[in-house]
Amino acid sequence: MTSKYMNHKLTEYIFRTQEEDRKRIASELHEGISQMLYSIYSGLQLVENKIQNDDVKNFTNEMIHMARRSIEDLRLLSTELYPHTLDQLGIYKTMKSYLKMYSETFGILVESDCSGNEKSLSELQNILLFRSCQEMILNSAKHADATQVNVFFTWEEKGLTVRIQDDGIGLNEEAVKEQSISGLTAVKEMLSIIEGDLQFTSKLGNGTQVIIKIPYLYETKEW
Repeated sequence: MTSKYMNHKLTEYIFRTQEEDRKRIASELHEGISQMLYSIYSGLQLVENKIQNDDVKNFTNEMIHMARRSIEDLRLLSTELYPHTLDQLGIYKTMKSYLKMYSETFGILVESDCSGNEKSLSELQNILLFRSCQEMILNSAKHADATQVNVFFTWEEKGLTVRIQDDGIGLNEEAVKEQSISGLTAVKEMLSIIEGDLQFTSKLGNGTQVIIKIPYLYETKEW
């Protein structure tokens, strides 16, 4: 076996191990803490309807809003850790749902669209693609000062293409050549597991575009 092949398998093993841990923690958050918070939220609503004192009623209302916000934050955290809807809904619908939460959290306008006949991908392909898209759009929010992000899925004959484009501050040519973009190397390593490819283009003052391509090589393989 070549060293390149061994490195590839090691990367895959590390990724799988990390995802199993994330999946377990996400389940505990969703089925445990999230359910308890929702019970508290519902209970406070019932209590509020019985309160006569205005000061206590206002205080209870503030607690209700805090509980609801905590539920929303926990929901986003759980999805970021592991999007359980991937198995049932597929990558596009899961990504669209995540983008809605992303938009509400960061105040960024998001447009998404899908063309072509959607294919069924393996669990490994789905989670790798989700992680790659997630990393790139988080860069748009945290580092690019973007106000809008567009995400387009194109299902082609031999593979899937995802184009992510933002209207952020962009990068100069030197930064692009050096690939000094947060998370870019990690995303390329993840995509290499399924023989995927990433193209990154950016221009200072004119935003950034990322094109991810993956072949349908693993659609019948199980994780």
